[in-house]
Amino acid sequence: MKILFVNNFRGRGGGEEFLRDLLPGLAQKGVKVGLVCRPNTPLVELFSGSAVELYPLDRSGIHAVASIFTIAKIIRNGKYEIVSIQRGHDIIQAWAASLFSLRKPILIYTAQVPEFFKSRFFLKRMNAITTISRYIAGKITRFVPSLSEKVSILYYGIDLKNFSRETIAPGWLRNRFCISADTKIIATVGDLWKNQIEFLPALAHIRQTMPETRFALVADESNSPDVKKFKQRADELGVQNAILWAGRLSKEDMLRFYRDVDIAVTTHRNEGFGIWVLEALAMGIPVIGVHAGGIRDSLEDCPAGILVDGDSAHMARAVLHVLTDGSLQRTMGDAGPKWVAERFNRPRMVEDYYEFFGKFIDNQKRSYPRFAKGNMQFQKQCFTILMMISKNDKYGAQRVFVDQASILHSMGNQVVIVGRGERGYIPETVKSKGIKYFHCNMSGFRDIFFLKRLVRDYQVDIIHTALDRADYLGILVSWLTNIPCVSTMNVRRYHTGYRFMNAMVTVSNVQKNLLIQKGIPSDRIQVVRPGINSERYTKLIPRKQEVWKKRLNIKEYSLVLCHISSIIPQKSHSVSIDILEYCKEKGEYPLLVIAGDPMHGEYYESLIAKIQKAGLEKHVYFTGWTTELPEILSLGNFTLLPSVHEAFGIVLLEGMAAGTPIIAREGEGGAELIEDYHTGFLYRPEEGIGALGDKILAVWRNKNQYSELSRKCRATVRDNLSIQKFGEQLVDLYATIIKQKQRGARL
Repeated sequence: MKILFVNNFRGRGGGEEFLRDLLPGLAQKGVKVGLVCRPNTPLVELFSGSAVELYPLDRSGIHAVASIFTIAKIIRNGKYEIVSIQRGHDIIQAWAASLFSLRKPILIYTAQVPEFFKSRFFLKRMNAITTISRYIAGKITRFVPSLSEKVSILYYGIDLKNFSRETIAPGWLRNRFCISADTKIIATVGDLWKNQIEFLPALAHIRQTMPETRFALVADESNSPDVKKFKQRADELGVQNAILWAGRLSKEDMLRFYRDVDIAVTTHRNEGFGIWVLEALAMGIPVIGVHAGGIRDSLEDCPAGILVDGDSAHMARAVLHVLTDGSLQRTMGDAGPKWVAERFNRPRMVEDYYEFFGKFIDNQKRSYPRFAKGNMQFQKQCFTILMMISKNDKYGAQRVFVDQASILHSMGNQVVIVGRGERGYIPETVKSKGIKYFHCNMSGFRDIFFLKRLVRDYQVDIIHTALDRADYLGILVSWLTNIPCVSTMNVRRYHTGYRFMNAMVTVSNVQKNLLIQKGIPSDRIQVVRPGINSERYTKLIPRKQEVWKKRLNIKEYSLVLCHISSIIPQKSHSVSIDILEYCKEKGEYPLLVIAGDPMHGEYYESLIAKIQKAGLEKHVYFTGWTTELPEILSLGNFTLLPSVHEAFGIVLLEGMAAGTPIIAREGEGGAELIEDYHTGFLYRPEEGIGALGDKILAVWRNKNQYSELSRKCRATVRDNLSIQKFGEQLVDLYATIIKQKQRGARL
C-alpha cells in the first residue's frame, strides 16, 4: 500500500500532532508513506530521518501552479495509490495533481475542523471523506447530503506512554503561581476564541462555595479582541484574580500542567474533537463539557466525564459536585486513563486507518441490496422504508423512533430517515448506526418534491411517519407516489391526518380506543408495543456503575426510587416526591433519582421548593439527561412514572429490563404493562399516596416476594417486549399493508 499525505500548514496544531502519531504507525505496518509539506515547518522537523518520505514543497504565490505538476510527478514516480489530503486548502492542488499524474489515485479528504472546505464541486470529486467526530460528519452531510455514503468517522488516538500521572512530579503549576496544594484548580486548553468566556459565570458561582478556586488557561494572553472581552467579563464578575494565564506550553510543560489540575472544563460549542480532552482524561483528570460539538464523541458515556446541557448554574453544580466529593473525584480520575486506553489509543487509531485505506476500494463497490418489487412474497421480508419524524429532541417518541430504525436496519431492511434538524439526537444517533439521514424543514412544496424524489431514488416500499407535521407530509407524498403510508401515534393527541393513513400503529390500547372513538376503523389500527434491547440492562458496564454508586452515595440509602422522564408538569414528579416522603416517614432512608431535562425553569424550581419544604434535599438527586440509564436503574429498586396523558412510557420497559417493579398511573398507557403482566402497582389518585406507599414497602420488605417480582419483570421484557419482536411485528405489518395497497385496499 502506497499513501501520499498532503499538508500545507505552516504551524503545528492538532492536525500535525495527528500525523505525528499516525504516519510512523502506518510505516511500521509496511505502508509506503510519503508527505508533501512546506519547507522549514514543524512537519519537516517531526519526520526528518524517519521512515516517512518527505517532499518539502513551496506551494504559495507564484509557486502554486508549478507545485501542481511537481505533486503530479511525485504521485506518478512514487506510484502512490491513495492521496490523503489533510487540509481543506490543499484540495484544489491535490485534485489537479491527481489528474495530471495519469494514475487516478484515490482521493481522501480528512476534515479535522468544523470549518471544512466548502466547495460542493471539489468535495464531490473526493472518493472518500474522513472526519474525526460525528459533529463534523454531520456538518458535511448537511452541506452536501449526497456525500453521506462517502463520509466515515475515524477517531484520534494518543500514545498513552506519554501520559502517566505517576511519572510526573507535582508542583510545577502551583509553584509557578504560588498556589497551595489544597487549592482547587480548574483548567482548560485553547486560545480564547474557543468560548472560554462562557465559563466565567460558572466560575463566579463556584467561588461562592470554594473562594480559593483558580481557573488556569493554556492560551495566548496577547492583546486580541477575544482576550480583551474575556478579561472585561472577568472584571465584571469579580473573578479576575482567579485567572491563571499559563500561556502556550511545550509538550513537556503540558504534562506538568495537567499534573497539578483537579478538573478540566470546556465550553467550546464548535470543537471538532478536542484532543486535549483525551490528554486530560489520560492524566487522570475528570472533564466536564457542554453537550455540543465534537467533544461529545469523547465524553458521552465516559465514566470520567460529564456533559452539561443547561446554563452556567448547571455547569457550576456539576463542577462543585466533583470537587466537593473527593471519593467521586478519585473514582472519575481512575476511570479516565482506562477509558482512553480502551477507545482512543494510538494502536487502535493506526489499525483503523490501515484497515480503512486497505479496504476502501472494496467498500466503494458495496451498495445496499435491492429487493424484487414484483415478488408478492418479499423473500425474507426486507423492505426499503422511508421513516419521517418532525421533532428532534430526546423524549420517549424519539427514542422509540430510533430503536425502530435500528432494529429494522439490523434485520436487513434499507432504512432512510428524514427529520427536521441538521444536528441533535435523531440525526447524530441514527448516523452513528450507519443509517441514512436527510434534513428536511417539512414546511413547503419544495420539501414535498424533495421527498417525492427520495421515494423514487431509493425505490421506497413504505413510508412510516411519527408526529403531526411528518404525518401530513407523509400523506401528501403517499398520494403523489402511490406508496403506502403508516403512522405511529406516539402521543395521546388526535389529528385529522390519521383518517387518511393506510394504517395506524398505536403503542397502547388506550390510544387505539381513542382512535376508534374518533371514527378510525379498528381493522386499520394495530397495537405494536415498543421493545428494547434487554441485554443492555443485564450486561452493565462495571466502571460506569461504580461511578454512579459513588455519585449517588448509594450505600447510605435503604430504598432507591427512579423517576426517568423530561422535567415537565405532565410527568407528575410531585407524586414521586410524595411517595419518597411517605417511605421516609415509614422508616426507610430512601433516595429518589430523577433523570431528565431541563434542569431549569419554573416547573423545575417548583420541584426544588417542594423538596426543600419537605426537608428532602439529601434524598433527591437530579442527574440531568444521561445515556447511562442501565447503570442508574441497576442501582434502583422501583421505577416510577405517575404521568398524566402518557401514551406508553418506554422508561417503564427499561425499568422492568433492569429488574425493578414499576409504578404507573391508572388509565394511562403504561398502566397496561402492569395490568397485562402484573409487574408493579397502579397509582390511583383517589386512594392517595399512602395506599400505594404501603404496597411498595410491603413487597420491598419481603425479600422473597421482591426477588420474584424482579425476576418476573426481566422475563417479561425478554420474552414479550424485546427489540427483536418489535421489529418482527413491524415487518409483518409492512408486508400486509403493501399487499393490501397492491390490491387497491387499505389494511
